[in-house]
Order: sequence, then structure tokens, then C-alpha cells
Amino acid sequence: MTAKDVVITECPAAHAEFHEAVTEKGMQCPATWAIYSRAGENAEQLGLGPTEEDAWENSANRLAKRSVAKLAEPAARAAEAEKNDTMRDYLKEVYALIWNTWYAGSPNAIPATLDIRFENGTDGYDPDTHILHLFISDANRDEGLCDRDCGFDPLSNPATWKSWYIVLVHEMIHEYQYRALNDIANQAGQDLFDNPPKLWDGLGHGPGFYTAIADRAAYFNIADIVKFCQIL
Repeated sequence: MTAKDVVITECPAAHAEFHEAVTEKGMQCPATWAIYSRAGENAEQLGLGPTEEDAWENSANRLAKRSVAKLAEPAARAAEAEKNDTMRDYLKEVYALIWNTWYAGSPNAIPATLDIRFENGTDGYDPDTHILHLFISDANRDEGLCDRDCGFDPLSNPATWKSWYIVLVHEMIHEYQYRALNDIANQAGQDLFDNPPKLWDGLGHGPGFYTAIADRAAYFNIADIVKFCQIL
């Protein structure tokens, strides 16, 4: 069976579908080879090959690679889903570890619901719904899993923190701002707000947030509040 027979057998659909199946970026299906050849175009540079037979051979090879890739897709998706599930569990574990310490003296306190998504989005804590939203990129997920496997210490030097943990701590401080401190500012928080070492966009970053940062710094053994703000 010739390469042409293989391609046509594998793609017995309409020409448009056939074209889609055998085309790679910057390449044309061999059915257009004669058109380019007659027009004086360089068919070989277009990925077709110097002859029509070569064009069909190239298409057969591309089709075979496409089939292999499709067979690998389910396994790849399953592997990604497993990584996401592991990272989701790890985030919940670290959240619970910190939360249980911060609210140990508040018997009526209830942990936030964690909304963890592996897609682009804006992280945040919603005091009205008591939901903490986290959007994790593939890179941040992989860094988090690496930290997990290396036995990451949540009380480690903040200068070594990765993005996944910085975001979690930032949003947990927002939660503390509203659930433990009722968004009430003290003088330390007001002073930080008046001369902010770092500014954030969005609601919730008033004097009450800076007050919560100053309050929670001791948990992480941080004396330099300005530097803590800069890290967050």
C-alpha cells in the first residue's frame, strides 16, 4: 500500500477534514501539491516534498505522529489531574496547619471554604461568602509539589517562599483581617497604610489589612514588618 493509499484510507472524509488531519503548522495537504507546483512555488519549502509522492509520504508520517499523540492524550490528562489533586490536598493540609494555630483560641471559628482552581484567575478572600479563592498555574503547582516532596517548613525564612505559598499566606491574612480582627485597624496598621512599603490593587487592602500583617508576622518569626509586606 502506498503512502497515498494509507492517508486516504485513514482520512476518508471530506477534503476539509482530510486537510485538517494531515496539515501541520506551515504545511499543506498533498492535494495542493500540484497547484503549488504549477504555480511555480517551491513545494519542498512548504513541507510537501519535491514530488507528489514525497508529499503523500510526508503526510502519512504526520498522520502517524498525530495518531500516536492522540493515544497519549488520555494518559497525559490523567497525569495532570493526579498532580492537581495532590496539590489541592497539599494546599488544604498547609492551610489547616496554619489555621488551627491562628484560631486555636476561637472555639466558634470556622475555616474558610477553599476554592482551588488550576487555571488563570485572581486570587482572593471573600469575607461575605467566607471563601478563599486560589488560582494555581502549572509552574506554581509544580513548585508546590516540589516543596511538598522536600518537606517544606511553613515557618521557614519568608525570603525562600515560592509563589504558591506567598499567595496562600496573603489570602489567609485577609481572612484573619475580617474573621479575627473585624477589619479594625490599630496604630501600627494605620502607620503602615499611611507609608505603605507595598501597594496592592483591589478591595481589602486598607489599614485593616496592614494591621493583620503586623499581627501575624510574629507567627512566622518576622521582626521586620516592612520586609514582610514587601514579600507578600
